[in-house]
Amino acid sequence: MKLTKNFQIWLVVISFILTTGVLFGGQALATKLQVKNPLDQEMAKLNAVEKYTVEAEGDGLRVNLSLKQTKDLNLVMQQVQKNIETFHKKPVRSFNIVARSNPKLEEIRYQLSFYLEEALASGQYIQLMNALESYQPSITAKVFLNADFVYLQLEDGNNYLYQAIPRNKVNIRLNQYRGGDVS
Repeated sequence: MKLTKNFQIWLVVISFILTTGVLFGGQALATKLQVKNPLDQEMAKLNAVEKYTVEAEGDGLRVNLSLKQTKDLNLVMQQVQKNIETFHKKPVRSFNIVARSNPKLEEIRYQLSFYLEEALASGQYIQLMNALESYQPSITAKVFLNADFVYLQLEDGNNYLYQAIPRNKVNIRLNQYRGGDVS
């Protein structure tokens, strides 16, 4: 009787372990087959993407990217964002792009940071554009705007610095920014 009771306890424990393993293993396999593999196939179609990883960030995702030099950072980033959001069913909150920079590009990025902050806060990008134009033709300097991000593309020969800056969703009216009254 005691031998049968011990056997039943072990049978329940083993069944629990096997069931738990099948459930979690099945979930991991389903994620791999429904998200990871199809996403990998779509990302492989983007020549500019060398490698990527996706991590949870709050209620969205952070995408870590290694990119090749590209003529149109905006197009590449929009395609990456679309692919990630389509398969993960969550919004991309931030991008971390590996830079292949040099001291010259780092210094320019530092100088532009003030214009970028001002533009993001005020919604006025004219001064940023003028600053970008002042660096040309010695480097290629571009900024692309979309609803979610501002993409900064700086290139100096084979060196490049790409950055995706989350765009502030708060719109400030011109008169409020300058301290005036709305009429």
